[in-house]
Amino acid sequence: AAGMVEAAYLPLLAGGTVTGVLALFGEVNLNRSLDKDMLMPICNQVGFAIANVRLYEDSQRERRKLHTVVESIAEGVLLCDRHGRLTLANQAAQELIDEAVLSFETPLASIPELYDLRDLDGNPLTPDDLPFTRALRGDTFYDYRLMRRKPDGSERFFSFTGAPAINEQGEVEGAVITLRDITANQKVQRAKDEFLAVAAHELRSPLAAVRSYADLLLRREQQREGDARDLHGLTILTQQVSHMLRLVDNLLDVSRLDAGQFDLQYQTVNLVTLAQQVIDQQRPSANNRELLLETEAPELWISCDAMRIRQVLTNLLNNAIKYSPAGSVVSVRVRSASLPANNAPAALISVSDQGPGIPASEQERVFQRYYRSPGRRGEGLGLGLYLSREIVQLHGGQIWIESHEGQGSTFMVLLPIERPQG
Repeated sequence: AAGMVEAAYLPLLAGGTVTGVLALFGEVNLNRSLDKDMLMPICNQVGFAIANVRLYEDSQRERRKLHTVVESIAEGVLLCDRHGRLTLANQAAQELIDEAVLSFETPLASIPELYDLRDLDGNPLTPDDLPFTRALRGDTFYDYRLMRRKPDGSERFFSFTGAPAINEQGEVEGAVITLRDITANQKVQRAKDEFLAVAAHELRSPLAAVRSYADLLLRREQQREGDARDLHGLTILTQQVSHMLRLVDNLLDVSRLDAGQFDLQYQTVNLVTLAQQVIDQQRPSANNRELLLETEAPELWISCDAMRIRQVLTNLLNNAIKYSPAGSVVSVRVRSASLPANNAPAALISVSDQGPGIPASEQERVFQRYYRSPGRRGEGLGLGLYLSREIVQLHGGQIWIESHEGQGSTFMVLLPIERPQG
């Protein structure tokens, strides 16, 4: 501009970062006449103001990105704070929960779809087993399947996945929960269960007859003399028919559980002897795997259904053999313990293998009905661990996994010494 022959430039600072420049124009000797000590605090205030505006714009831009991502997710997404109050819900969640608008800071415990829940058998959940309670407690879970029974008697099924939101100090700040409607899938599952139950009933009698005849032929062949005996073929036939019968029996057990007709026949049993019998029965199929039994004492007596506990141990040991490499060790340990709820005396059985291990994301799912772990070899319907869990829980016990990928797996079974009341 006319008459302006000198310029001065002052930085606009925000915590040592230049956010802009203040340009001043004036006559000769402008720089010497400026009171920079007075101007710099003003420049710093302007610098911080500019930085705050940019920070706000950046945060709004990231917020819009997050909103777009969350709203594009087909599953319902819910975020809550450490007190269980809603902080975010996408459109899918609002549709699943039948709410037009979910208010900010709404307590999740006031939303029926999130607290009025039952397990798949129709039993109401305790507050500690609710999805958001588990996540706020620090649990991470996947495909947690639950049911809600509406006032009109209709049922709706949901699959929940949840995890805690943890801050830099390692404290739980809130929780993230996703949910999806699996009602249609459950209806298909029920139809499949009913079909398999009918098929199992129809197959059991003819298969039992085939096995009896195969056993008879095998015994006759073993008594024959000479080189013309076909022991190998008859042995394979007998084993395969027995395997098919076990599958059918598992299906029948599932139908009995669904019908509430799975009764336990209690008797007093030496658990050490029972475990040794199961090991001896499985030894011929171990195929170069060493089976070990470790105990504290030669006797540990408990009240249980011996046939059903034998079924659990057989299934766990068979799985351990199946997934362990040749030449490895499969160990069964039996020792005394106590129940965590009331410190009552209990027996703890562990079956350990040296196989590939089970990823954390699958450790809850392996006990689900018909679940088959992807990439794991072996035959079966995916019912063995499901039935094992049901049998153990009917005894008032617990079953769980301790496993890390590449380091093998240990299945733990905790059983009360005395028959549970009720």
